[in-house]
Amino acid sequence: LKTPQHLTSCFLCASLDFYLEHVIGNMQPDQCTTVIRERGINHNTPCKDPITFILANEGRVNDICSRGNGNGKQQGEPFKIVECRHDGRSKSPNCIYAGQRYDRRIVVLKCNNREPVDLDSTVQIG
Repeated sequence: LKTPQHLTSCFLCASLDFYLEHVIGNMQPDQCTTVIRERGINHNTPCKDPITFILANEGRVNDICSRGNGNGKQQGEPFKIVECRHDGRSKSPNCIYAGQRYDRRIVVLKCNNREPVDLDSTVQIG
């Protein structure tokens, strides 16, 4: 990740949290529970639902926020994603998830200073 001197620590936290919670090079849908636990996503919080992982490298995801003024909602090209859904019964920190893979989703990110800070939505195409 790029870390220019002028960025605030809170902003950096938001961007790093975004990558931790939403970007992974590759995973299978049956790995949702394992990946979420390894990354500590539900640590000291209720089980989040859904949790969406974009299957790409950081640079490709970051390119979405490099368009326009780099702030607000920006959408990118289609990505492969895995959407992890909570089973509705398990409790934190032992949340259990089932995953579904989608191969052509438009990803809409919330951007701040040309860095992604939140996943707004995904839209199936084709």
